[in-house]
Amino acid sequence: MKKCFETVENGIDRLLAANEAIPEVIKAAIDEAARDNGQVTSSRVMELMQQHTNNMQSTIAQTVKDAVQEATRNLVSLGTSNQQSSTTTTSAAMGGIEIGMFREYSGNAVPLGFKFPLADLRSAWRMYLLGLPSLKSTKTGTSELYHTPVRPFRYINSTRHLPRGQLRRSFNDEWRPVLEYMFNAAKTHINGKREEEMNAEFLEVTFVTATESLESKYSTLFTGDRRKINTRKISTWNRKFREAQKAAKKAQA
Repeated sequence: MKKCFETVENGIDRLLAANEAIPEVIKAAIDEAARDNGQVTSSRVMELMQQHTNNMQSTIAQTVKDAVQEATRNLVSLGTSNQQSSTTTTSAAMGGIEIGMFREYSGNAVPLGFKFPLADLRSAWRMYLLGLPSLKSTKTGTSELYHTPVRPFRYINSTRHLPRGQLRRSFNDEWRPVLEYMFNAAKTHINGKREEEMNAEFLEVTFVTATESLESKYSTLFTGDRRKINTRKISTWNRKFREAQKAAKKAQA
């Protein structure tokens, strides 16, 4: 993903550089016309500016096209038709639009009727890094399964990608806070990694790194029966995480 964004950013940089050159290009064209004709009329200036505008439009169109093509080449779908059963159709029937591994469903990152699953911290970490690439959903009024993959949860911006209401609150309150902290603790291992490179060993190493940082900062989260801690649901982790943050701030005051 980092490479994709860098590709688009480079394309934008080229556009900005071309835009900064506009005054010099126009000045050079006017000077040339003045040398050839001895004078430059307002209509001639407008003609030169229109020519430059047309050239810029072509440059912008090609630059954006090249940047998008390069970016989408770096996006790899995690859910392919080979992984789907004969009873599963594509997410198009669910309003899904696909760009690489990312799908949008009527402007949202999740299909209609989606609910964030109950999960322990380890499972939630996997979803935060990998999403739900094999998720299947049923369309209202039917029993047919549709392939409706959900992007890695770390790429979900609740305001932009989730509908207003309970689902957005659930993500912000019961999922994101502690996982965001853990991600920041382990991101030196994660940056530059494609999702298809994140195997079981990688998930375990990053999970251990993230939880060690979490325990070092908020040790009260890990007091008690380890078996219960290991099966604690992500919503409970976030509730206790907020409590630990408040306690730490109060202690510093």
